[in-house]
Amino acid sequence: MLKLWQPLTQHAMAPPALVIARAEGAYLFTAGGRRIFDGISSWWVTTHSHSHPAIRAAIARQAEKLSQTIFANFTHEVAADFISEMSRVADPTFTRVFLSDSGSTANEVALKMAIGAWHHRGQPQRHKIVTFDDSYHGATLGATSLGARGVFSRAHEALLFEVLRVPSPAVDAAGCLEALEKTFAAHQNDIAAVIIEPLIQGAGGMKFYGAEVLDEITRIAHAHHAFMIFDEVMTGFGRSGTLFAYQQCQELPDIITLAKGITGGFLPMGATLARAEIFDAFYVRDKSKMLFHSTSYTGNALALAAAAANLRVWREEKTAEKLKSINSYHQKFLPHLNVKNPRICGTIAAFEIEAADNNYLATIGQNLQEFALARDMLLRPLGNTVYIMPPYCTTAKDLEHCYDVIREFLEQQHALRAA
Repeated sequence: MLKLWQPLTQHAMAPPALVIARAEGAYLFTAGGRRIFDGISSWWVTTHSHSHPAIRAAIARQAEKLSQTIFANFTHEVAADFISEMSRVADPTFTRVFLSDSGSTANEVALKMAIGAWHHRGQPQRHKIVTFDDSYHGATLGATSLGARGVFSRAHEALLFEVLRVPSPAVDAAGCLEALEKTFAAHQNDIAAVIIEPLIQGAGGMKFYGAEVLDEITRIAHAHHAFMIFDEVMTGFGRSGTLFAYQQCQELPDIITLAKGITGGFLPMGATLARAEIFDAFYVRDKSKMLFHSTSYTGNALALAAAAANLRVWREEKTAEKLKSINSYHQKFLPHLNVKNPRICGTIAAFEIEAADNNYLATIGQNLQEFALARDMLLRPLGNTVYIMPPYCTTAKDLEHCYDVIREFLEQQHALRAA
């Protein structure tokens, strides 16, 4: 009989998986009746709330009419609805959107757009990509190539392509900018694009940096005629405090990638938005120069119905005010924890716990995860980096309880060390 092989799970050590029967608001409910606060938005995808009624209803209405059709040379009304809603909020510099089904595929598409555009312009040597230390851009092989090398990629290192890597702007801003200039000087005519997670490096440890640094990175890229790609898979849809992180910048990228919160946490979907000049490089009467990328569920009608409804909820339910409220709750509760490097960006609070193994596999992270779950709280630290990223319906009472659980764990750890 088949059994599940679950993601990021060491089955030789993991306890039996909890069965979730339903979800509502900021809570998950197990088949046994437990009510668990979702402190990480179920891996960063749930925005407004679990089972938001408006998004749920939009999917149900669409399912009565059309669930899926081929998207090559076909389209449908719900795609137009999504484009209309996205056009309300996306900067007009982005004139084209390519749909896919995850953050990884959205970034794979961005790579093909950038490198393909240079190829079709007659500069095929411009295929190198600049990335940053501590970055993460997805789990497919191309996206993994862009991210930091380590435990995530060690087993398949031989399959990854090489990139030009510079220091993280969140760790060493001055060193990052200096290294970026030197990299362009050494590879002036070879670089196709720079890709970065704007303002927040998520899986790399919830590392935050300022918009002014990001603006300077974009200026350097554009001064050397390279495309700038913002990976907004995690930062998009409110996590940084604005709908998109690029809205806090003066300099705009050429491509942005979206996923996770794009459907409000209902269905998988990715999107890659691009400037007209990139699309124009593929717009010729030569079929060999089309963008050769597709997935079977590209343009899925149910996912697009959820995405369009998600954007309407943003507009109609004053979501921006909810983001500010969660930020203010973090500002109130986080200072009372005795932790290393406490920091807040938008709706995310993060800090480190000192541990003997300060890395992604740090046992203290697993210990906190188990401690919190025993108290009906879903947290999933990145090693010894703890973060709280709740749905936007979260109340002050919800977050106060979350911080109380973390404080209790820290006090227990202190007592164990003192014993």
